[in-house]
Amino acid sequence: MLWILISAALAGTCPWSSTPVVVDASWKTVTVDGVPYSTDAFAAVLVDCGEREAVAKLESWQQMRKVTLGLGAAGCCLVFPWLGAPVSGILGISAREDMEDLLVDGRSTSAP
Repeated sequence: MLWILISAALAGTCPWSSTPVVVDASWKTVTVDGVPYSTDAFAAVLVDCGEREAVAKLESWQQMRKVTLGLGAAGCCLVFPWLGAPVSGILGISAREDMEDLLVDGRSTSAP
């Protein structure tokens, strides 16, 4: 199954032909209508599908995850980072939910 996903990504075609019904993003995977994709490679899939706004939300979500982890780790020694961790966590969750909603709603982001 993985080779099918990789070949579709390399061919530059969108793996889904209609608007996705269920999109669920977790730590390392984004599942679209039951088909899992690695978060590392999902941006390329979104580009192939013309979902530029969803790519921005995916990148924002990944960046906020890194910030939250960094602040949490620094918070083991310092108090100040613990104040920023909830904020970056909320921003990351918001970006992830926006990406999921963009795909499910079927809004076209390629309009001029």
